[in-house]
Parts: sequence; structure tokens; C-alpha cells
Amino acid sequence: MWRIVGVILLSWVCPLASPADGLATEFSFDPPRGVTGRERHIRFSFTLTNERNTPATNGSFWVHAPVRRSSSQHCLRIGTSRPAELIQDEAGNNILRFPIDLLPPYGAEVIVIKADLLMNEHMDPVEGEAIQPYLDPEAKIQSNHEDIMVQASRFLSELPQETVTNVYTWIKKNVQDVGFTSRDFGALWALRHRKGDCTEMADLFVAFCRAVGVPARIIDGYMCTGNTIARVSDYHNWAEYYDGEFWHVVDPQQGVFINGGSGYVATRISLPGAKSPLEAWRRFHVEADGVKAEMN
Repeated sequence: MWRIVGVILLSWVCPLASPADGLATEFSFDPPRGVTGRERHIRFSFTLTNERNTPATNGSFWVHAPVRRSSSQHCLRIGTSRPAELIQDEAGNNILRFPIDLLPPYGAEVIVIKADLLMNEHMDPVEGEAIQPYLDPEAKIQSNHEDIMVQASRFLSELPQETVTNVYTWIKKNVQDVGFTSRDFGALWALRHRKGDCTEMADLFVAFCRAVGVPARIIDGYMCTGNTIARVSDYHNWAEYYDGEFWHVVDPQQGVFINGGSGYVATRISLPGAKSPLEAWRRFHVEADGVKAEMN
């Protein structure tokens, strides 16, 4: 099950007693020793609106915050404009829960999340991470389906790096980018229809890799460079594959292969079979009758 960071804290998470910059809650994380990179500051904001003529009480707003670690990202701090609990799910994702104690009739509240990240282009070695789950099929990543296995076998090379390059190149040339769609159709659909958005392209890349024994995974987050305010239009899905030592960013839709990871802020790593309070929602979810949540 996931672990809640509140009154009882995990050893590696430390909420500061006196949050800076007017923040109500702040959590700090220690990066692995010797890790270097460029620090970046990211801001997210959401508006909660009570659409009913009665107060909203005893609810919660859940949202994915930047992950503690991806292939090119280390999260140093997360701060919030109102009190929150930090929860780490089984995949290691950072999830914030904001209690909705009282939201007046037709009232609205803006929640601001700030994150300080350490970004680099050079991927950190994987230590103590389970890799086997990233070879397993999933509902939308049908790596054990005959159609995907047959096509994936055509990409095989004596060199694993060349195999992955063949996968990326084929998707880039043969799968049409149709722009954003709200529904995730999955890898098999993308193979059969030869089209999709960033999600289908990433799903298909991961499915092909797993079908030939290369660990790969889906990442959710935002495409943004420098210090910035992340917006709805920045939301994106991409892939990472594991070469036996490092995870590498691959994004067929954007034409990114291996390099370019510092332009991606990861907020969710998809781990097959992992339990999470947000497992049915990729970005955020509100649990309160009559309350709507929107990213600003």
C-alpha cells in the first residue's frame, strides 16, 4: 500500500517547520550523494469550484506532484499554498492530498504547488530498483499480443541499442500524430490504425520494447524548459527504456531519442501492478460532491 507522510514521516521526507515564501506546507528531499545538475523552479496551480448552493465539506483534492526521481530529475522540495499531506505510492510517485474542510456555496479556491528540481542530461545509474515489472504486459501495453510480438521481432538486432533505435525509427515513420485526444487507446490500437497522440506513441514504444525483452515504462508529466509555470497545454506522455544501467528518455511524437530529458518534468511513473490513491487518474482528482477541479 502507499505510505502517508503527515504526522508520521518517512525517513527521506522532511516537511520544514517554517515554510518559506508564504507556503503552508513544504517537503524537502535529499538527492543522492554526488548528484549534480541545474536547479529549476516549477509552479502548478489549480482552482477548486463549488458548483452547488450548499457548502462542500469532508472532501479531498488529490494531485500528482513531481516525482522524487526520474531518469534526469531529482525533486529537492515541494511547497504548497495550503496545508497538504504527502503520500508516496508503490511506484514511488509523490501525491499531494489537500483536505476540503469547507468550501462555501459557489465558492472557489486556488491551490498553488511549487517544486524545486535538479535536472541534468546525464542519467543516474539505477540502484535497488525492481526492473522485472517493466517487462510485463498491461491493459494498454499489450506486449504479449501476437501482432505486437511479430512486429517487434523485426526490430531485433545483436546490439540492444540498435534494437531500440529501430523501434523508435519505425514509430516515428509509420505512426501518424493526430494531436491530443482525451482517451487512451493503447499500443495495439496504435499499431493497427497507425495513428495516435503522444500517449499511443509512447504506449507502442514501450510495448515493442517489452516484447523483445527491453525494460520500458510510461512517464506522465509536463514538457517545459527553464523556470516556468506549468499549464494544461504542457501536459504530455513519453517513455523511458532501461539499457542495463540507466533509464533514457524517448519521445517519438516530439522526435526526442535518448537526449533531451531536462525538458521533461515527470509527475507520474507508471509501474505495472502498483497501488495508488490516484491509479485511475493520471493527473488529479477531487473527492467532494459538487466540486470541480481545473488546472490553471
